[in-house]
Amino acid sequence: GCELATDLDPDLPAIDADATALTHALRNLVSNAAIHGGRGAPIHVRARHLGGAVEIDVCDQGPGIPPGELGRVFDPFYRGRRARDNQTRGLGLGLSLVKRIIQAHGGSIAAANNPGPGACFTVRLPAAKPTAA
Repeated sequence: GCELATDLDPDLPAIDADATALTHALRNLVSNAAIHGGRGAPIHVRARHLGGAVEIDVCDQGPGIPPGELGRVFDPFYRGRRARDNQTRGLGLGLSLVKRIIQAHGGSIAAANNPGPGACFTVRLPAAKPTAA
């Protein structure tokens, strides 16, 4: 029920990754954006090549993450106040697993609030080393 807008750099380099694990991580981020961004609100996914890395942003236009909770969203079993109050399904493991998957690929993930409405999760993964021809 959400509109997915994409902005993908046409020159994205390859990354060395477990496709199943990375797909799981990115699906979790998009699913969370759909849940917390509000019914029918757009989700923006951007991927770009920055230096020796691929950076992927998944952003929603929901209420954002309360400042006091921003540093805890990747903690195992942590569920924010809104998720508890709204009885949003989940155990609080999704973002913790996403972080572990991204780190296992030599990458990093960060959460931030947008200047306007919403939150944005930024994944940074190292580009694959060029292979000799």
